[in-house]
Amino acid sequence: MFTNTDTAAPGNPSIWSPTHPTGWLIRDDTIVVQWAGAWDNISGVNGYSFELDTNALTIPDTIVDVVHGSAASYEETYPSLGDTTYYFHLRTRDNEGLWSDAAHLGPLVVDSSVDPLPIGGPAALGMLAAAITLAGVRALRRRR
Repeated sequence: MFTNTDTAAPGNPSIWSPTHPTGWLIRDDTIVVQWAGAWDNISGVNGYSFELDTNALTIPDTIVDVVHGSAASYEETYPSLGDTTYYFHLRTRDNEGLWSDAAHLGPLVVDSSVDPLPIGGPAALGMLAAAITLAGVRALRRRR
């Protein structure tokens, strides 16, 4: 009888932050990190260990913080952070107990001194539409 023993560590997922693009100075003191796509071809993915800190090369421990389930993606939120540079670190565990190498995301910068960006919302879209309309009217007047 043939048995297939899993001796390979799982593959890490993709990691990103919808609130703090890597390297940008962002005023928001809440960092959200998301990940998806971990894989293990033999025994399957079991869970994840992760940490947010100020060290670029931290390796998370071997305690599962979130069990892998049927979710398409996972998310962690870190509210009320102080001004500094943060890094998110993640390791993936398979069902044989094997751990991946650490994957890192960062720098994620919280800086309360930067001006907030006027992104999104109806007011911002309205101002953008008005600017485009005004520019178009000016261009038409110049062509006459």
